[in-house]
Amino acid sequence: MGGPYERTPAYYLTSLFEIEEPEKTSDTIFTVQIGAFSNLENAKKFAEFSRVKLKKEIKVEFKERKNLYVVWIQPSFKSKVDARILLNEISKYDEYRDAWILTTILIKNKKG
Repeated sequence: MGGPYERTPAYYLTSLFEIEEPEKTSDTIFTVQIGAFSNLENAKKFAEFSRVKLKKEIKVEFKERKNLYVVWIQPSFKSKVDARILLNEISKYDEYRDAWILTTILIKNKKG
């Protein structure tokens, strides 16, 4: 047989049409979360109180998945050790005894 309509083994076709996925890199950041509220006003009040008490930048953001307003100390850290130092520092205050470190992995495509 032969000709243009001859069947070609699947492995051959696969190698002709290989799709390269972009390489990915990731960064990990560590954020100290000091509160979570169902009410925006309460989150804002706690954030303002914390700005004054801790003399740090504070961010309030709504997290739809949890249906909560979370309160974070900014900026985030690239080192968990640095985040832990801050957490230990603020844990001496009763208002922040439940604070914890949020670990976020940011995945991005490598530019080629």
